[in-house]
Amino acid sequence: MFARSFIILICLSLPLFGEGDGTPRWFYRAWQTEDGLPDNSVSEISQSPDGYLWVATNGGALRFNGNDFSPLPLHSIPKLPSRQVHSMFIDQDGRVWLGMERGPIIRINKKSHRLFDQTDGIFKTKTTGITQAPNGRIWVSFSRGICYLDGDRVTRLNPKESNIPAAQNNGLVCTSDGKVWMSSGPTLGQIVEGQLKKIKTFPSAPIKIAAARESGLWLTHQSTLYRFQTEKAKVVAKLPDTLTVTALTEDRLGAVWIGSEKNGLFRVFENHIEEIPTSHQRISCVTEDREGNIWVGTKGGGLNLILPQSVSFIAPLNGLPFSSVRSTATDSVGRIWATSFEGQLGYREGKTWHLLESLPEGIHANCVTVDQSDHLWLGTQNHGLLRIKDQKLQPFEGQNFFTQKLLIINTPEKNDIFFFYFPSFIYIYPMNSIDTQRAFLISTLEDKYAEAEDG
Repeated sequence: MFARSFIILICLSLPLFGEGDGTPRWFYRAWQTEDGLPDNSVSEISQSPDGYLWVATNGGALRFNGNDFSPLPLHSIPKLPSRQVHSMFIDQDGRVWLGMERGPIIRINKKSHRLFDQTDGIFKTKTTGITQAPNGRIWVSFSRGICYLDGDRVTRLNPKESNIPAAQNNGLVCTSDGKVWMSSGPTLGQIVEGQLKKIKTFPSAPIKIAAARESGLWLTHQSTLYRFQTEKAKVVAKLPDTLTVTALTEDRLGAVWIGSEKNGLFRVFENHIEEIPTSHQRISCVTEDREGNIWVGTKGGGLNLILPQSVSFIAPLNGLPFSSVRSTATDSVGRIWATSFEGQLGYREGKTWHLLESLPEGIHANCVTVDQSDHLWLGTQNHGLLRIKDQKLQPFEGQNFFTQKLLIINTPEKNDIFFFYFPSFIYIYPMNSIDTQRAFLISTLEDKYAEAEDG
């Protein structure tokens, strides 16, 4: 349900935004307060088994179906000091876990909820991460410690006994092999039998961690992206020097998405780093849904959806030799041909646009197409139909009607016909009789409309 409504929404009504060298690879769609968000700062994003997207913000948590936001009634929960959500996680049973401002944890089932606070053993500090081990245990990290939940029972790990240092940027993830990893300040380790087993200590904090899809761990420190497997680190990529990483995730293709504090969003794939456009440069979270879409939470720009750009814009800024385009065609070697409303004819070869210099004076080009035999045809204002060969024009010596104004010409998939559209007539030209130069009148158009049995 979520995917279907989302696709309709994107196809019918959304603007595209692109950046880069004229052929952008990505675009974003932003949802903000005017679209139903209570706040434009999105802290976490998760997808539940029923396909709904859950969005955590400074103003509460919401369920999103691709069109509408449905807020959770957090104001009705007693003893909740704030509706600000810092962490969110959806467990194996589809339950939603929220880490709230000043420590409380909320577990939400389909028909009920449960609040965990200090009286249950929860720390009264900011939650920094929630994850689940394969045995069902829920782990929660705070800025001053860590605890886990088995059912309704909370067990707090003593920082001194467990060797877990206090830090404002603790992180917690569970990898596919069942290991619970923790980052605390500059230290990376694993939680083993209630103890932090230190794996590596970096020269400085912070470090950011995320589970790898196959096995192991992704980690960023300063301007370096690492991949950890069997406790050994491998340098994967060098990032911009000014980057402070705030979000990290791997998608199904193996690309790593990196959000930053003030430099926007980046994608690392096969040793290539690219910057991805977003509505705001401050990124708080990145996640991939089950359809492969990338969702981004920003600090000020709302919720962003990132998708591959399927449409790019070609304009004079990219070298197009005229400001308006009336007709286009592509030949077998990849050249793009275009006519303008001013009657010019141009083509792009590689990345460079050219005007056809051999177009005689007085020829006003209306439309262009390529037939199944790779012949290039030009419809003109008052010189009828012309054929282009070796970038030179050859007049078509046919019946008198070919001197009329040609507005549109088209080549369908069939090999034996060639359509011409005149102000008053449609003609079919048999391609297998190109030497006989014969055409057949199909219909007189009183209202510029014609019907055929095959559409």
